[in-house]
Amino acid sequence: MKLILNSSKGLVVDGTWNGFPEEAVTATDGAGYANLLTESRRAPELVVVLKCKEPAAFERLIDAEATKAEFERLEKERVDKRAAQRAEDRVVKLAEV
Repeated sequence: MKLILNSSKGLVVDGTWNGFPEEAVTATDGAGYANLLTESRRAPELVVVLKCKEPAAFERLIDAEATKAEFERLEKERVDKRAAQRAEDRVVKLAEV
């Protein structure tokens, strides 16, 4: 374990030993995680199962304020675009009349 893990940080494995995003892998060799259990030929000495309720997990993982701000920005863009289109359509209609 010392060969692939940074000893100053803890490690939480979410149930998979492969498919880690490149930016999340702190080891020198990212494939070390996938090969760790196979090469050691033994089961882990300690397994800690962390459980939490789904609403608590969402609250911890999702940045609600950033999501709300992005939604409001996109909605403002849509409203502005619709208003501009209506104004343009009105000018065209008035020119026809």
